[in-house]
Amino acid sequence: MSIEAVQHEIANWDEAQLRHLIAYAVVLQDRKNGHFPGDFATKPDSPERWVSLEELDRKLGFTPEELVE
Repeated sequence: MSIEAVQHEIANWDEAQLRHLIAYAVVLQDRKNGHFPGDFATKPDSPERWVSLEELDRKLGFTPEELVE
C-alpha cells in the first residue's frame, strides 16, 4: 500500500483512531531503534544523572528573575 493510500484512508478517522495510530507508529519506531518500553520506565539510579532544580533552570537558560512570580 502506498503512503498516499494510507493518507487517504486515515484522513477521515476520528481523533481516537489517529491517537491510536500515532502511538502504534511511535512503538514501531522505538523498536526499530532498539528501544523497548522497559527502557523508558526505569529510573536512573546513579546520583550523577540527577541535577537540582536550580541547576536545571540554569542549564535551560532561565534567570532567577524569570522564575519569580
